[in-house]
This record gives sequence, structure tokens and C-alpha cells, in this order.
Amino acid sequence: MYTRSFTGVHLDLRGHMTFIELVEAVARSTGKSKKDVRTILKAATSRIELTVVTLGGEVKLPGFGRFRQHKTRAGVCFGRKNTQRITLKFKPYASRRVL
Repeated sequence: MYTRSFTGVHLDLRGHMTFIELVEAVARSTGKSKKDVRTILKAATSRIELTVVTLGGEVKLPGFGRFRQHKTRAGVCFGRKNTQRITLKFKPYASRRVL
């Protein structure tokens, strides 16, 4: 796997980062412990999920992007009713898109 390093954070060429890598990067840049950062990120993501998926709202983070509901079909089985899955969809603001 080819990686690039931006400010000490290693990303693969597609720009993917795991949750653990995000925790480590935030802990390094803020000086907080990994345990504290993991707790804060888990609380933030669960709150976003509650607001968007359960309550049907939208979360906007100025300068970053927005989270909203995205309904998808679970699949087609003949003779059965189509069910929908509700997922999160993130759209970054134009100033944060990396080309």
C-alpha cells in the first residue's frame, strides 16, 4: 500500500483513514490522551447519528460539511415488500474538498 504523510498523518492514496488513525492524529495534534480523544469522538458520532438517523434532522458543521439522511433500498426480493435502509450521507463544503 502506498502512503503519503501530511503533518505526520499517514493516508493511503485514496485518502482513507481508520477511526484509530484519526484518534491517534487528533491526540498528537491536541496533546490529549488517546482515551480522551476516543471518548469525545465516539460521543460526537453517536450524537450525529441520533440527530440525523433517528430524529431525521441535519447536522451542519460550518467550514467542514453536513450530515443528512440518505434512504437506500435494501434489495429486491420477489414477493416481498421493499424495505429501506436509512444511512448517513456526508457532503463536504466546497472549500474543504481535496482535488
